[in-house]
Amino acid sequence: MTELERAFQLARSGRVAGLTDIITTLKRDGYSASQIEGPLLKRQLADVIKAARGGTRSDRTRPVSNA
Repeated sequence: MTELERAFQLARSGRVAGLTDIITTLKRDGYSASQIEGPLLKRQLADVIKAARGGTRSDRTRPVSNA
C-alpha cells in the first residue's frame, strides 16, 4: 500500500480528526508523508475525514485515478 492509499484509508476510517493526525499516523506506521502536499489533495482528505465523521460526502473526495 502506498502512503497516499494509506492516507485515504485513514481518512475514511473516522478515527482521525484532521490532516495532522494522518501525517502523524503515517510517520508512526513507517510511511513518508512527503506526498501529502498541495491544496487539492489536502481538501480531498479533509472532505473524506468530514464525511467519515458524519459530514456530507461530495464527489471531490474520491482520489484521482492515473489509469
